[in-house]
Amino acid sequence: MTAPLLSLEGVGKSFPNGTVALRGARLNILPGSVHGLVGANGAGKSTMIKVIAGVHAPTTGTVRWKGEEVVWRDPGSARKAGVATIMQHVPLAPSLTVLENVFLGAPGPWRLPRARRAEFAGLLERVNYLIDPDAEVMDLAIGERQMVAILQALAVGAELVVMDEPTASLAEGERQVVFEVVRRLSAQGTAFLYVSHFLDEVLSLTDRVTVLRDGTVVEEGETDVYDEDRLVQAIVGRDLLAVERRTAPPAETSGPALLAVRELNAPAGVRDVSFEVRPGEVVGFAGLLGSGRSEILHAAYGADPHARGEVRVAGEKVRRGPARGRRRRHGPGPRGP
Repeated sequence: MTAPLLSLEGVGKSFPNGTVALRGARLNILPGSVHGLVGANGAGKSTMIKVIAGVHAPTTGTVRWKGEEVVWRDPGSARKAGVATIMQHVPLAPSLTVLENVFLGAPGPWRLPRARRAEFAGLLERVNYLIDPDAEVMDLAIGERQMVAILQALAVGAELVVMDEPTASLAEGERQVVFEVVRRLSAQGTAFLYVSHFLDEVLSLTDRVTVLRDGTVVEEGETDVYDEDRLVQAIVGRDLLAVERRTAPPAETSGPALLAVRELNAPAGVRDVSFEVRPGEVVGFAGLLGSGRSEILHAAYGADPHARGEVRVAGEKVRRGPARGRRRRHGPGPRGP
């Protein structure tokens, strides 16, 4: 059996205010694998990431890197050992170029473009991606910044890349680019810890998955034995699922619908959604992050140009576009100065 690249054994983390974020947590990441980490908000994912990245030292338990027990007191120590962490909000230097950002923190000169261009070209070949090395990061799209962060991790020789919600702000095309790069690099031997609320991504991209709930590992195993229903059940617990499945009593209605949405569809994952909002009602949308709540509202509001379906406000059909929806019901709004 292949020995883990990184392992956490019985790791606990408590804070001075009494918060216990991790309780006897375990994790084993194999070389060249893509390991998924999932859990609800507050489950302990961020704390586990920070223990791995050297931001927090564990209160109890052991962290092993390549079989040896380690205590990383700061992120620099973990990074030097071969662990790179890419947070959801990519911490790049916006006023520097792509080339300068990629080699920021790597051994050797980072502001001598000629000395680094050949190495940069080699990194691009590894990920099969093209980007202008002289472009300033402040001018890049979010997906391009994500790729710069991945190149930066490779430049420091990372053997394990921790990605925290890497696609939360990306469009579908940008997500697919990230997926292809992760698959390509894992095939080359780079391991990934992939943290995401998007369960479809976890199921399609990872080899193994660990589920955290209330700071404790409640499930772990090969990804191919899971589906979304089983993951959701592990994330939120059986009791909560039972509550969610109860049939709600019919709400009392008053008058015709002020907002009526029929058969709303959008490429972002909205499929045949219909709902109404009547006078005096407060209608809520609930679901896990990534379940489509925001996408439904964007599509209904007209902010998604690819959405299809019928939206009526006070009985009148609204044409596509958020400005038209505002004018139909509320007038043109205040003028600027």
